[in-house]
Amino acid sequence: LMYKCIAQHRTVAGSYGDKLVAEGVVSTQEIEEFRKKFRAELDKAHAAVSAYKPMKADWFEGCWKGLRYAVPGCFDDYMSDTGVAGERLLALMEATCSIPEGISLDKKVSRMLHARLNGVKSDSIDWGAGEALAFASLLAENK
Repeated sequence: LMYKCIAQHRTVAGSYGDKLVAEGVVSTQEIEEFRKKFRAELDKAHAAVSAYKPMKADWFEGCWKGLRYAVPGCFDDYMSDTGVAGERLLALMEATCSIPEGISLDKKVSRMLHARLNGVKSDSIDWGAGEALAFASLLAENK
């Protein structure tokens, strides 16, 4: 029943076209020409996409030369120690949350900064705090 009602409902393009014709902005013939022209553009784009053949990718060439595909299930070459000690995270968050003298914060921002700092102290951080710590640790390493 719902599909039948939807199928019988005028399209937005049809309703808008009728409105433009009623207001004398365009004629019915112009609306039909617009539709045909747009349909022709869509058909042309579809034909171009259908005939598209991707060119050979330049994987592992140029500046990527020397890289190789990963071996399924083997992560040895890709694993690295990216951890940061808890004490270091606390120091970074304290620096991130410290506000210069003379600056007054919005209450919500102040609450958020306190929550982030307390989150690090209690080993319970949210996504935003994790992002802030990630950036802070990279900046501290001059990365």
